[in-house]
Amino acid sequence: MSSINATVSFNGTNYTTNSVNVSITQPNLSINGVTSFCSGSNHYFINNLPCNATVSWSVSPYGIANLSTNGNTATLSQTGNGDVILQAAVNNVCAQNYPSISQTIYIGTPNPPTITNLNYDNTCGTFVEAYCDVPANTTGFIWNFNYGQVVQNNPGTSGNYFLLKPLGQNNVGFTYYDYLSVQATNNCGVSAASATSSFTIGPIASSCGSGGGGKGYLSTGPVNSHALVENPITIHKNVRVFPNPVRTSLTIQLPDSIHLSNTFIIITNLEGRRILSLHPNQLNPVITTAHWAAGMYLVSIYEGTKKIAVQQVLK
Repeated sequence: MSSINATVSFNGTNYTTNSVNVSITQPNLSINGVTSFCSGSNHYFINNLPCNATVSWSVSPYGIANLSTNGNTATLSQTGNGDVILQAAVNNVCAQNYPSISQTIYIGTPNPPTITNLNYDNTCGTFVEAYCDVPANTTGFIWNFNYGQVVQNNPGTSGNYFLLKPLGQNNVGFTYYDYLSVQATNNCGVSAASATSSFTIGPIASSCGSGGGGKGYLSTGPVNSHALVENPITIHKNVRVFPNPVRTSLTIQLPDSIHLSNTFIIITNLEGRRILSLHPNQLNPVITTAHWAAGMYLVSIYEGTKKIAVQQVLK
């Protein structure tokens, strides 16, 4: 702000001095352009840019979008997924500085979620529940239990809650090694998966069938009861896979009621690569495992197109 004083003089006489305050009002600057897009490029410019002003553009973090500029116009081109901050520094020839302005822009699929709380019955496997955070620009979640054994597609931000009960892991004396991950979704697609949370159920106590069991690791977050769609596979109680851990051979005990002519056994590793496909000709097939690499394997048993059991085996 500056003051201008004017004094009128006539015939050597000074008359009343008049004053006026002059100030420069900074315009209300903002970045104009879409705040989210899935792919390709989009243009941005500054609203209400003063005459003779110059703009310096920047974007962070790197790896999500390339930035190109042409005066008052910035162009973002997708190279990854996530959210970026587009920033503009404005100056003009009168040495007038303006506060930097910024805009968050969501590009592509969301950032991967993080599982924040995990709660389960480690004695009888009666339930497992979990929460994850809600990455920006997320419209839903896909939970994955044991690499496809159970998948819950939960729309909405309240879908960051996972619940499965029971787990169907109820063979007395068995220990089950379980894995849970989650992906965030939006109208652009599905994010990368979260880090996998692993936990152990068992050894299953003999009292579990009569209501025994209790909670293991307790969640530190609140527990609510969102109505979610559960899609567990059918678990046949008379299927046994032993020994576990396995060394040189694995026995699969099938129920007497199963139709062998319509039964298939598929064994995969945790990367989803098929290790073995078997059409058994007896109720207790034995599989040689001495050549298997150390790790975890999934034994899936089908009767026709219906998956009736999944068992994890440790080598």
